[in-house]
Amino acid sequence: HLPSFPSSLSLLFLLPPAFFFLSFFFFNDTATTEIYTLSLHDALPISFLTTLDTSYISQTIIDGDTSGRVVFFGSGEDKTSILSGFTIQNGLGGIFCVNSSPTITYCTISHNSTIDTLENGAGAGGGIYCQHASPTISNCTISGNTAFGYFAWGGGIYCSQFSSPEITHCI
Repeated sequence: HLPSFPSSLSLLFLLPPAFFFLSFFFFNDTATTEIYTLSLHDALPISFLTTLDTSYISQTIIDGDTSGRVVFFGSGEDKTSILSGFTIQNGLGGIFCVNSSPTITYCTISHNSTIDTLENGAGAGGGIYCQHASPTISNCTISGNTAFGYFAWGGGIYCSQFSSPEITHCI
């Protein structure tokens, strides 16, 4: 049984596989934080992970509802932090990697966008943003993402400041 989640999903961390749980962080208008930790076995369909049938990826969606970055890696996650078999969509940026090097595999990252308004400097990395990060990205589809504004870079992927992602078998 899943708890009822607020519509403003902001952050998601997938911890190393040995832990087998997800922590969801939500920020509401009063700047309070709610944290949900769910068992992968109970919370999400893991059919892709057990069968490797890629048709399940389109059925396992993390939707940002245009309310912020959909997935956030920013606590020093390493390659044992794995995001696999999800569709990441409709965020104000899809996946945000800062000071981390997670593994992102068999994901569809689509229809995310960033907007720079000169004040916020946030017009980079519509699909994936990397800063001081070296994620391993493989077997992913990155499409239909955009970056708008004066300082708009990398609709699909933007990497800056000592980032060196390893990208293989992606379209």
